[in-house]
Amino acid sequence: MVRFLTNKMSDPITEDDLEIAKTILEHKCLVGFLDKLAESMGRFEKYFGWSNINTDGGQQCGREKMITEGDNVHKHPHYEHYSRVWSLLEEKNKYDMKLYDHAEKIFLNQAFLTQG
Repeated sequence: MVRFLTNKMSDPITEDDLEIAKTILEHKCLVGFLDKLAESMGRFEKYFGWSNINTDGGQQCGREKMITEGDNVHKHPHYEHYSRVWSLLEEKNKYDMKLYDHAEKIFLNQAFLTQG
């Protein structure tokens, strides 16, 4: 994600790139999470003025199905937190993991955008 936000696709990522990505995320994105999908969808609907009203109920039904069953769901291997594989993935993706931690803070701070 850091590469995507900074458009730095081949050169090594640095702490400066992470800071740029954090700034972009804070100022240009409404953050949502799959593990908080219902809350995230509610925020998106309120923020963008999307309506769940549909005369045949199809849109609301589709939303509920996506929240309860997921969409584009694939099985992935599970690795123990301190395993060798986990450590290798963590090192390779350390800046994205730091950005994710920052995104969680942004998510909490953005709650006011959709209240009331």
